[in-house]
Amino acid sequence: AAKDDDKIMLQDFSSSSPSSHAWQEMNDPVMGGQSTGTFTMDNGVGRFVGNVAIVPFLQAPGFIKAETTTTTNKWPDISSCVGLELDVESHTSY
Repeated sequence: AAKDDDKIMLQDFSSSSPSSHAWQEMNDPVMGGQSTGTFTMDNGVGRFVGNVAIVPFLQAPGFIKAETTTTTNKWPDISSCVGLELDVESHTSY
C-alpha cells in the first residue's frame, strides 16, 4: 500500500471540499427498465443505494449507476499513479 502522502485524492464526498464534484444516480429508463436507486453525500460518505431489476421485455438485468461531470471542478492529474484504491462497503452478504 502507498503511503498517505503518495496518494492523490479524487473524491472525498465532503460537500465542503474544494475538490468535491456533483454526483447523481441514473437508472435504466429505456425499454421498460425498472431498476431504481439513489446517490447521496452525507458526513464525507457517498451512499449509492439501489436495486437492479430484470427488464421484462429483454429478460435481462437492467442497470443503475452513479455519475459526475467535470463542469465545476477539474479532476487532479493522476498520470503518475500505478493503481486505484477504493474504500467501499456493502450491506449485502455475498
